[in-house]
Amino acid sequence: MMNDWRASASEKKLEGMADALGVTTHALWLLGATWCEEKRLMAFPMYDERSWGIDQVCGIRLRTMDGKKFAVTGSKSGVFFPFRAQLLIDASRLFICEGPTDTAALLSLGLFGIGRASCRGGIPIIEAIVDQIAQEVVIVCDNDSPGLEGADLLMKSIRKPVVKLIPPTKDIRSFVQKGATKALIDSMLKDMIWKRK
Repeated sequence: MMNDWRASASEKKLEGMADALGVTTHALWLLGATWCEEKRLMAFPMYDERSWGIDQVCGIRLRTMDGKKFAVTGSKSGVFFPFRAQLLIDASRLFICEGPTDTAALLSLGLFGIGRASCRGGIPIIEAIVDQIAQEVVIVCDNDSPGLEGADLLMKSIRKPVVKLIPPTKDIRSFVQKGATKALIDSMLKDMIWKRK
């Protein structure tokens, strides 16, 4: 299904998605996202612990242009992983956020990000990814109680140096839309105390 939608989606549709979300077209391409013309929805692939390194989708998250979210019937919940970025962006510092659009925002800055399907989801998949590709982890949580609680829960399972980054806005995508840069985020991280196991 994703391959069919990707094959039929025009570059102009991906550009329209990027403009609506405030991210780059390249970031959406890295995520394998596309436009589903038949449903007139954005489509974001999800991956499980066996398929995150290859383009073998376990589920598809759909999103309307005005932000309503749901999934293709029969989808398994997974993580949003930029499988096309593996040779293009350094993944040794791995950023973990919530949702595909926050992931796209991180990728737009040149940061290697993966996204959870929910603020508490995907821990076994994330553990497998972290163990294989990361030297250190930055959990970028939404600036609300569920996001903070979900980040704290995930921190307990990470076996690499890890820090929690809380954007001064609702989430990382809105922070990027307000002008956050890779240099600013790097500067913020220099002043933080990393948790080490």
